[in-house]
Amino acid sequence: LSIGFGNLVAIAQRNVKRMLAYSTISHMGFFLLGILSGDAVGYSAAMLYVLIYAVISLGVFGCILHFSGEGFEADQLDALIYPTWDNPPRLIGDLNTPHGNNSFQLSPPTGFPALTVPMGFVGEGLPAGLQILGETWSEPTLIAIAYAYEQGTRHRVPPPTAPPID
Repeated sequence: LSIGFGNLVAIAQRNVKRMLAYSTISHMGFFLLGILSGDAVGYSAAMLYVLIYAVISLGVFGCILHFSGEGFEADQLDALIYPTWDNPPRLIGDLNTPHGNNSFQLSPPTGFPALTVPMGFVGEGLPAGLQILGETWSEPTLIAIAYAYEQGTRHRVPPPTAPPID
């Protein structure tokens, strides 16, 4: 219950600090899963999880505090931006390597709008993208962010078979 509640409430926040606080509720659900296992391995895993989560959270809050004094507004969040996938796509017939998942975690289950823009290339020329997730009815803001990113980075490479757009 805390895993789902924490994530759903966290994703709706516009304040970065509140988002991280509600996310902590979700993470404590994962911690409790280890405790509820009732054995030494579960307890050890839960303790390791809390230790790693505490270190990462301190680092994130430290960054927020550092950047807050330099014009970064931690109080109003217009969008979340994250990689589109965490693994490259598999070759046809390959069932052994991790599959690329196209960021199914946030936008589809929540119904919040998202856009994907090119962010460059990895490996053997495979394209990589950033997904920009916004709150309900924030499509104009997402389009503005995506357009500014594309114009600023010029990562999009048009296919050789397509005519140029004037």
